[in-house]
Amino acid sequence: MGRLFGTDGVRGIANKDLTNELALSIGKAAAKVLAGELGRKPTVLIGKDTRASGDMLEAALTAGLCAVGANVLSVGVVPTPAVAYLIGRYGCDAGVMISASHNPCEYNGIKIFQSTGYKLDDAIEEEIEAIILDGAEEIPEKLGGDVGNRLYCKTAVEDYVRHVVDTADVRFDGLNIALDCANGSASVCAKQIFTALGARCYMLSDTPDGVNINDHCGSTHPEELMQFVTDNGLDLGLAFDGDADRMLAVDENGQLVDGDKVIAICAKRMLDEGTLAKNTAVVTVMSNMGFFKFCEENGIACEKTAVGDRYVLERMLQKGYNIGGEQSGHVIFLDYATTGDGELSGVQLLKTVVKSGKKLSQLAKIMTVYPQVLINVQVTPEGKQKYNNDEYIISAVQQAEMDLMGDGRVLVRVSGTEPLVRVMLEGKDLEKITDWAIELQMCTGEIELMRVASDWKDYELIDCSAGEKLERWTREILIRPDPQVIWNSPRENRLWAQPGARYVRSRTGGGKWQTFKRIPAVWQVRYKDLTFNIKTMGFKHTGLFPEQAVNWDLVRGMIEGADRPVKVLNLFAYTGGATVACLKSGAQVVHVDASKGMVQWAKANAAASGVADGAVRWIVDDCIKFVQREIRRGNRYDIVILDPPSYGRGPKGEIWHLEDNLYDFVTLVQQVLSENALAVVLNSYTTGLSASVMQYILEDVLVRQMGGSVSADEIGLPVTETGGVLPCGATAVWKGKDGNS
Repeated sequence: MGRLFGTDGVRGIANKDLTNELALSIGKAAAKVLAGELGRKPTVLIGKDTRASGDMLEAALTAGLCAVGANVLSVGVVPTPAVAYLIGRYGCDAGVMISASHNPCEYNGIKIFQSTGYKLDDAIEEEIEAIILDGAEEIPEKLGGDVGNRLYCKTAVEDYVRHVVDTADVRFDGLNIALDCANGSASVCAKQIFTALGARCYMLSDTPDGVNINDHCGSTHPEELMQFVTDNGLDLGLAFDGDADRMLAVDENGQLVDGDKVIAICAKRMLDEGTLAKNTAVVTVMSNMGFFKFCEENGIACEKTAVGDRYVLERMLQKGYNIGGEQSGHVIFLDYATTGDGELSGVQLLKTVVKSGKKLSQLAKIMTVYPQVLINVQVTPEGKQKYNNDEYIISAVQQAEMDLMGDGRVLVRVSGTEPLVRVMLEGKDLEKITDWAIELQMCTGEIELMRVASDWKDYELIDCSAGEKLERWTREILIRPDPQVIWNSPRENRLWAQPGARYVRSRTGGGKWQTFKRIPAVWQVRYKDLTFNIKTMGFKHTGLFPEQAVNWDLVRGMIEGADRPVKVLNLFAYTGGATVACLKSGAQVVHVDASKGMVQWAKANAAASGVADGAVRWIVDDCIKFVQREIRRGNRYDIVILDPPSYGRGPKGEIWHLEDNLYDFVTLVQQVLSENALAVVLNSYTTGLSASVMQYILEDVLVRQMGGSVSADEIGLPVTETGGVLPCGATAVWKGKDGNS
């Protein structure tokens, strides 16, 4: 993977990562390289999906190509595989697809194909990168008649439709099917293809408006299609992604038929017909274990590649195979296409259904899907580099493999495109593989850097040893117990013997403060532009958790970057650290805590920080009951902050047990999130509730319903004396579409 081109072209947020200037430069560099290869003026075909930014990037790319003398043939909105096919049909020298595939509308990408219809060679990509990033060659711009021209093709969709239809040797008369076009490229041609073959088509998400591409529809969100097929008694459904190079199917019972099953169904038909080249299918290491069992049982050889359709294609071309793909629905039928083609895959699947005389649900039983658990661990670039040689992780993987021997498999890999390590397990026993997945996630998380609250000036964790912390709060020196401090390092700092106060636990429970110097009843500490009132409380606390500064900074960044009013719901809000931070950044906040005293304290903190007049509601209530009422009222929030206790009581005696109540509570929280919600921040101090467990909960509840992504990590405080970091809790953060922008 290069510096500019990833595994699937150049991608990023349009106008931020993928700018007009970059598109212009790519056009110029590509024209320079192509002209050098050909020794003449090249012709480049350009297609795009339905994103609003497509026109803008096409104009910039076209300007760059024409400025250096290339001609441009614009084919408008078409699927990515249409670009790959039409290059050869129209005799072009290269093709470009402007699309970010299955990503949300704010993303876009530039994918370049060579004259053969295959993706650009690595060597050519590197040459283009060197020109753009290193200035390796000058790009002389043309003048007069040497400037390139732009032409428009009006028959592109029609020609592509005819090509796909011609791959079917049977008709689909009598089949009633639903087509989910993801409000993307399939919208212009899917209905034409399948109606031409005789199917009766019911359309979903085929009205693109520039921003609704992949928005809770298509192959990334097939739930609506699954329901629609069953509600209307249809034979099956097909869901495409934004640029229609992927397809997932739904059987008559509303059950998903993923890429693994599509490959299995079609490969078995090809085997029976004698058209399966070398009796082999190609998939990635992420394919389900059930697919490999299917191949063994049916006499089909199976080759595995690294993740990415380009690696599947490379293997197919190297060894002469004709079917391969990914579980995500990116399937390559090399007899008909040079890349994955969702609509062509749909035609081949329906061809198999018709020829077999069976329902899709019957065909899908050809392979048994093993339970699979996939967890993404967010890591630093340093963590990614360390992963392959980390003995701790290697040992943990080996233990899991031995435990699952014969009944499952383990795959832990570094993402090629994101700061992630992906932990995947499969096996017959879902409970067992889930336990191992969490264990491996925790091990993998050892290589990532903890988020550390290192920007304090009024607070300092001086040292920690033998169950206690030595702290400075402005000028006051306190010693407090901490269960995380299980080491007995030497107490060499003189302040261990000179504290202002020390909290001593009682053998019978609880404890008390021992005061050695005069300590103010209440004093203030500052963090950046925030001011908080603190005191030595009846328990060991001071009314502030300084490690939470990293989360205050996190939510403030999202609020200030939203470019719109933001509503925040802060639950179990305590003395209002997060509330004050959000108010300072201009958010509207609802602060909820069951303790009247804590709410009064939070009001005092707001006054100290100069935001007492901010847009805030102070609520004394049981958090669960309050959220239930907000659901009924129809009130919605852009950010929800959760900092629940392990155990607590509401104002009327309501009991809260973290392990018993958290999952159900998150399901309630999901119902008060706005349509364009930014984030849910879940924090825990409970040692038994790991970051990975919280991540699993947020992924299961929020990602399943609303998309987005989840990251999880420990948070901590720097220790001055040792240079180490004291872990102080764990945080899981769900970010919605707007929160990831």
